[in-house]
Amino acid sequence: MSDNPNKPHPKEMLQLLIERTKLLAYTNPADADDTEALGVLVSQWTEWDGAKIVEVFASALEDANYHTFRAKMLTLWELEEATTAEVRTQIARQAAEGSDPVQP
Repeated sequence: MSDNPNKPHPKEMLQLLIERTKLLAYTNPADADDTEALGVLVSQWTEWDGAKIVEVFASALEDANYHTFRAKMLTLWELEEATTAEVRTQIARQAAEGSDPVQP
């Protein structure tokens, strides 16, 4: 609860957004979990951009003092980005050569 009764606490505001997301994004809102709905909010807010989603996740981990796990997760993300970039390069090269692209 906020110290100022006229100004809601950010957690309360977020809970309202979570509840609204459940109503709008799920067939059966009663079965939707708050964490899943928050994930939907993050995905939509970042416009389904994996790098931005990872950035939000990394910030949350840092705020919660999970520094070691955050570092490991970011290393894994860098590996994923490098692999994805390599596959995209192969597909572009094969498309330019007129051959069938590699399936990612």
